Amino acid sequence: MAEQPAPSAAPAPAPAATEQTDAERLDSLDRMLTRLALADDARLAAVLARVLPYAITSLACPAPAVRKLVMEILSHINKRVKHRPEISLPMLGLWKIYTESASSTIVRNFCVVYIEMAFERLPTEEKGNIAPDFLTNISNVPAQHQGIILRLVTKAIGECNIHKVDDTIASKYRAITESNDGLVFADFCFHTLLYQTPPQGIGCPSGLSVAQSDRVTGKLPLKGDILASRKLGILNVIEAMNFAPEVVYPLYLSATSDSQESVSKKGEELLKRKASTVNLEDPNLIKKLFTLFNGSGTTSRLKQLGMEFTVWVFKHAVTDQLKLIGPVILGGILRSLDGSSTTETVHGQIVMLHGQKLATIKLRAGLAAMTRLSFGPCLQKGASMIVLKNLEVLLLENCEAEQSEVRFSAIRWATTLYDTQHCPSRYICMTGASDVKLDIREMALAGLNLLNDVRQSSAGSVDFKYPDVTEMLNYICHQRPQLLCSDDQRNGKLLFPSKTFLSMIKFLMKCFESSDSPNLVKEDPSHSPVAKMCIILENAMSYEGSSELHALALKSLVDLSSREPKLVSLRYADRIQWLRGLLAHVDSDAREAAARLLGIASSALSSSAALTLLSEFTSTLNQNRPTRFENYHGVLCAIGYLTAGCLKQSYIPEEMVKNAVDILVKVVDSEGSALASVAMASLGHIGLRCTLPSINQNSSTGALLTILHEKLTKLLSENDTKAIQKILVEDVLFAAGEALSFIWGEVPVTADVILESNFVSLSQATNYLTSDAPLVSSNSYERSDCEEAHAMAREEIIKKLFETLIFSSRKEERCAGTVWLVSLTMYCGRHPKILELLPQIQEALSHLLGDPNELTQDLASQGMSIVYELGDASMKEQLVHALVNTLTGAAKKKKAIKLMEDSEIFQEGAIGNNPTGGKLSTYKELCSLADEMGQPDLIYKFMDLANYQAALNSKRGAAFGFSKIAKQAGEALQPYLNALIPRLVRYQYDPDKNIQDSMAHIWKLIVSDPKKAIDEHYDVIVEDLLVQSGSRLWRSREASCLALADIIQGRRYSQVSKHLRKIWTTVFRAMDDIKETVRNAGDSLCRAVSSLTIRLCDVSLTSTSDANETMNIVLPYLLSEGILSKVSSIQKASISLVMKLAKGAGPALRPHLAELVCCMLECLSSLEDQRLNYVEMR
Repeated sequence: MAEQPAPSAAPAPAPAATEQTDAERLDSLDRMLTRLALADDARLAAVLARVLPYAITSLACPAPAVRKLVMEILSHINKRVKHRPEISLPMLGLWKIYTESASSTIVRNFCVVYIEMAFERLPTEEKGNIAPDFLTNISNVPAQHQGIILRLVTKAIGECNIHKVDDTIASKYRAITESNDGLVFADFCFHTLLYQTPPQGIGCPSGLSVAQSDRVTGKLPLKGDILASRKLGILNVIEAMNFAPEVVYPLYLSATSDSQESVSKKGEELLKRKASTVNLEDPNLIKKLFTLFNGSGTTSRLKQLGMEFTVWVFKHAVTDQLKLIGPVILGGILRSLDGSSTTETVHGQIVMLHGQKLATIKLRAGLAAMTRLSFGPCLQKGASMIVLKNLEVLLLENCEAEQSEVRFSAIRWATTLYDTQHCPSRYICMTGASDVKLDIREMALAGLNLLNDVRQSSAGSVDFKYPDVTEMLNYICHQRPQLLCSDDQRNGKLLFPSKTFLSMIKFLMKCFESSDSPNLVKEDPSHSPVAKMCIILENAMSYEGSSELHALALKSLVDLSSREPKLVSLRYADRIQWLRGLLAHVDSDAREAAARLLGIASSALSSSAALTLLSEFTSTLNQNRPTRFENYHGVLCAIGYLTAGCLKQSYIPEEMVKNAVDILVKVVDSEGSALASVAMASLGHIGLRCTLPSINQNSSTGALLTILHEKLTKLLSENDTKAIQKILVEDVLFAAGEALSFIWGEVPVTADVILESNFVSLSQATNYLTSDAPLVSSNSYERSDCEEAHAMAREEIIKKLFETLIFSSRKEERCAGTVWLVSLTMYCGRHPKILELLPQIQEALSHLLGDPNELTQDLASQGMSIVYELGDASMKEQLVHALVNTLTGAAKKKKAIKLMEDSEIFQEGAIGNNPTGGKLSTYKELCSLADEMGQPDLIYKFMDLANYQAALNSKRGAAFGFSKIAKQAGEALQPYLNALIPRLVRYQYDPDKNIQDSMAHIWKLIVSDPKKAIDEHYDVIVEDLLVQSGSRLWRSREASCLALADIIQGRRYSQVSKHLRKIWTTVFRAMDDIKETVRNAGDSLCRAVSSLTIRLCDVSLTSTSDANETMNIVLPYLLSEGILSKVSSIQKASISLVMKLAKGAGPALRPHLAELVCCMLECLSSLEDQRLNYVEMR
């Protein structure tokens, strides 16, 4: 760096560090440290004048001991002067050292730190004198130091030159005007003038980058007067420096737009006076102004627009022309793809170019460049088959690449370019399902329609088209021929990762389900799709696979057996030992599926082989209890399925059946809940094939059932946690409902379905309790031989349900009755007896809609939609009518229920506790409270409150059921819309969030265009809301006010004229309501109707005739009822509105002037604060 002159004479220089040895220097520094320690604050400045420069120059010495001692001295100085700003530092000596060409980098770095500290301690006048000297050779200073020095200069300018610049100082500044130093200074001043304090001190001001903003401010943002004074000083100095107009034009221009008035005025003055002769054609000026207005470099928006234009050119250009410029365009595309800032839209446009015209570009180079690519739908339009085929190969090669961005791109292209029936792209998705990156896995699973596989909506499954299962299987086997090899040839290794195998199996099984071919077995069964699928599933059972994979593979084999039982049973009859080994699997689902497969395979065994296998299992339990739980569990499952399989073939002796039953009953009676429940299930499987034999010679089947019942009761009572008990009870209720359906008869599920498929329950088989649950068809059942027994059972079930459970005073019994009634209606709905009972079922479910138990209420709603689907035209019309009456409050009186002492009237805690802290929920507790208070008639008020709550529950339950029926009813609802829509509008503002949600759901179903529906029924809606705003129910009053406030907004005079007076009456009544929430709703309505009235009375917004009519309706009412009201809130609102009407009504106010003036004069005294009268009298 060139040597700079010192601003003024410096004190005596410190001894030159280079003239001393390290030992001498250490000795000098040590003495200086001692002098510093002994010097008091009054003499510290003089000591520092010699010590500080010498210490800093000593940093040039490489000796560690010297540098360590220097750092101790500097640390001591910092501590002494940090909080003593009156102690000066030798700034001129430090500046001299900084400007010496021989100074090392470390010396200059420390110098600039202490120069900044010393400059802050100088008197203001001295700062102004020294500041111009700092700018000499500033263009050659390192950028970091440059910012510090320039900030010191502008700070001095802000303190010294806010009003004017002395000629002496101005001449110093003018000395650098023509040099690069002057341009650097002008550029920094330009950035300072652009700087504005960001809101809350966060963010970057407009026109500046983050680096530029930090360079201007340093550590803290500049604020208020300091910033304004600094800018004014800069403008004065720049004016004195006499720069060329082209240099100062951007500075003055930025100053004119400053938020400080003093700065903007100064900028305008200088722009007119000093920059009027500017050459606006100057290239440097144009570039600077362009950067000022548009920022530096390109932007995402410019890139996007440029790429859109390029796509347009490619669409309309001739291919021969594009061949010449293709390499150039490819280079630009790849550079854009490599840029991390490129937006998704730009990437999408780039991909469009690949697909439409650049078919000859190497796709591998394109994919390798897309390491940061994220793009939308692209190549579907216009891509040739050659491009798609080449891309297919490329994607297969890169779907398992090392770079995650490449894998992401491969999966994204596979799911975007090809349809869902394209086998190679689905295979690529399978490989991506095991990726370590979550976003890649989710995208791959979405491509297989497995992303939400656990609870996938039926709608999503219907929309997804699966590839042909034969083609998909052939493609997978073609990609991995080892799949068709034997297990020995594969050495037991898994050919795909477990997660890939999981997604592959799930997808292939869905392909089987969607296959149109009823029979997938060809002439050669060994090459059929089912046989190939069995091989794939066997490979998934490799020891390297996860437990989840093993369980899924075995379950899928069971599914295949239900599709092709003969092929599967023959195949696994030869692999019995393999299946036996799987009975000890660590996964319970895998053990269960292996036991099912054993039962299925037994049909292909000889009778002797099957009976021998069963004997081996039973003898295992007769001799010793298996030590491992898994072995015990697997054997118990196998006994049930294998015995049932032998019973199906009718070759098992009765003694073997009795032996198996005896063993299972012993397990039930002696083991814990886990094994006892499995043994019970196995007994059930045997019972599907035959009547369970007696346990021993002296007992009957009834005794066996008694044992099972007692054990089941004990198992259910083992859990003490209320939440677990509640879940168990509900599960038992649903299970009992399914059992009753089997007892009723004609359920379309046979013993073969239960034992030889993955059947779990009727509810899972029929999507029970889902929004679109189909009714079970009764076309496939096998009529039972014991029809008379079924008929007797049906009569008992009907009697129990309708005479005891449904109308019971106990909520638990009502809940059980509801679950079982809905189960029967769901699973046996086509049975003649159910169809005969539909009116009775409808009445019972209507009664249960208002039950306080949520499960009861929801199931009753579900049952209503089932009844609607089962009923004939008259039944459907009757049901819709009943539900509409419930929603509109016109339902017929429900059947009375006799109350017992323990009948629960309110849910616990709903109305608090009694005075002694006891509960208030049962009929007996309410009666006791009424007696204690000496008001026996209070019980009737309690019952009225309970009926009111039941009515609310009925509306919510009816809404849920109605929403399901509305999907099917269609045109049948049209006659009821006039009665329904006003209620639905009001219920959407109900204080109860559940009712709001239910009614909003119905509203969306039956009203396609809400605005049009409200306009068509506007008068009916408003009339209903006005009536309900005076209801005795506070929730109706509150909802009506809120609904009115919403629907009157933006209405014309012709729509509201007939209702306006009544609405104002409603407003004042609501504002004086006894309930606070209603008053709040009244305030909201008051604001809305006030805004409407002001608009309708304003002659600039409404026609004069309509304004006059509105004024005739509203003003007299406000003057007579509003201002003179005794309610202060109504008075204030009325006076405020009258004042606003008087300002904007114009001619419409004239007919009412006399009445208005009289009322105002009266109000001067009547509304005057009483304290003023007191002061006047005293």
